[in-house]
Amino acid sequence: MSQDFDFQIGSWRVTHRRLRERLVGSTDLEIFTGTSTMRPVLGGSGNIEDNILHISTGTYRASPSGRSILP
Repeated sequence: MSQDFDFQIGSWRVTHRRLRERLVGSTDLEIFTGTSTMRPVLGGSGNIEDNILHISTGTYRASPSGRSILP
């Protein structure tokens, strides 16, 4: 059982950055906050990270299946 990422376990306030326009040579960044939560699964053999993004257009949950809008 690896413990390499145990330091990330918990809930963290984070700052994200993304390009305002992609694939057009833009370097202008949008900066926004969020919450990243990581928890161990399978008895510590793995982990799951959940990210909530607070973007100017709304609050979203980042998920592998795509964006989900939170109420």
